[in-house]
Amino acid sequence: MRHGDLLLASILVAGLLHPVQARAGSFEYEVQGTNTVARSGANVAHVEDPSALYLNVAGIGKLDQIQILLDTNITKLVTGVKLEGNRVNEWSVAGVEHEYMYVENGDKPFMGPLIAGSFGVPGAPGLVLGLGVFGPAAVGDYSFRVQRHVDEGVLVPGPQRYDLVMERVLFYWPTIALAYRITPRLVVGMGFQWGYLDFRYAIVGNMSPVRTNTTYQGDFLAEVHAIDWFVPAYLFGITWRPLDWLETGFSLRVSDAIDARAKKLVITVNAWSDDPIRSDDKTIEWMDTDPNFDRPHGSVQFKWPPLKLRYGIRFAMPRTDLVPADVKATVPAHLKEWFDVELAFFFETSGVVENMDIQVKGQVPIGRDAGQATVLRPEQDGKFSIQRGWEHCWSLRLGGDVNLWKGRITMSAGGFYDRGAAPPAYSRLDYMAFDRWGLSGGFVFRVWKLDLKFSYIHMFYPVREVKEGKIQHLQGTGDASLATTINSGTYRTAIDVWAMGVALRI
Repeated sequence: MRHGDLLLASILVAGLLHPVQARAGSFEYEVQGTNTVARSGANVAHVEDPSALYLNVAGIGKLDQIQILLDTNITKLVTGVKLEGNRVNEWSVAGVEHEYMYVENGDKPFMGPLIAGSFGVPGAPGLVLGLGVFGPAAVGDYSFRVQRHVDEGVLVPGPQRYDLVMERVLFYWPTIALAYRITPRLVVGMGFQWGYLDFRYAIVGNMSPVRTNTTYQGDFLAEVHAIDWFVPAYLFGITWRPLDWLETGFSLRVSDAIDARAKKLVITVNAWSDDPIRSDDKTIEWMDTDPNFDRPHGSVQFKWPPLKLRYGIRFAMPRTDLVPADVKATVPAHLKEWFDVELAFFFETSGVVENMDIQVKGQVPIGRDAGQATVLRPEQDGKFSIQRGWEHCWSLRLGGDVNLWKGRITMSAGGFYDRGAAPPAYSRLDYMAFDRWGLSGGFVFRVWKLDLKFSYIHMFYPVREVKEGKIQHLQGTGDASLATTINSGTYRTAIDVWAMGVALRI
């Protein structure tokens, strides 16, 4: 390996490190990068490129060459709900009763890039450095129409408003890792991630502790833009190949909780009236001149699952026609194997995610005249809890490769089952943490020093019927135990992920 090549690779990788969109099993659907998508996540022991930084950092220890990977997931989420038991018969449509309509996510497909590189450290045989930036393999962009039309053109607030109006999450992880080959068959790795979160969320609450199904007077719209500059995580991994045809991999990720400070917090009272009162309204001058008035500000706190465990065991059929039988550890799998099959088990402690807490400090204007203001949730110091009620979750994943034409082409396929984190009673529209299963496939075409990669996975979600929901609306004052349940209904979801990328081997 030439020092000039090493310098070039380092500059390229560093220059490509930039933020990527996170789109939240639980928060994540666990397949990030083309190879991993193609194998449905069964990629803990198997390694072909620096995307190993996502599932198992020890994997980069098999990549002595300089490698630079540009990759992206293109994800289409279809999700919606038809709420039950709610009628709208007080929207100025005299004598007419309307059921709540079906509402679904209105976002377009989005891209989630992965940028990574790895190279052997000069003067340290067996030591490999990896650098990368990527977001979680998650769905984090949601938007639902704030208002809907019913008969006779009447515009009414969206029925899902007490659950979610909008969410935009920018979450990315600059990552650095080192892996060391203790022996040609045993590799260990450690890494560190500096997580950055930029979070936008909009949800509707009601000033009253009790609201009827048809009452919208007293609604307030809460819009928060919060940032957490440092969400650290620590990575550990190991791969071990006791036999030429058998290999195992194990990885552990330990993450901190999220404590994001609000960059901007806007509360809109009488949101559906002809005269909504916004806390950032510049025309309400007394908010700036009254020394006793403090504009609303706040924070967002919730726990990212602190522990992720992944284990994979794979069978590989060695080939000796392209490389010697005593092949070195760093020869890529597509040259030394006819095919492989891996079974992987994932587990995460998502049960710690009981609530997402939004704290509103200061006062909220409720009118245009001086002094017309109130404090939200004074008995709880302004804290609202967006209920999650998650449980620990796990998944089984099966996938493999077949290498053709002397390794120039690799065909992949896989399937998985995820046990969702959200019990039916805690179903909600953001982070569709429901049971799911999926099928995937893909291929790699190799020419010169380039790997051209394409893959696809479809995730099936059984229709979820929620008869006795436990999610309650956010309320401005009063006894929280009296809040109205807002999540009983029928939920439908599906996710398609297309992935493509290119890897350069120097």
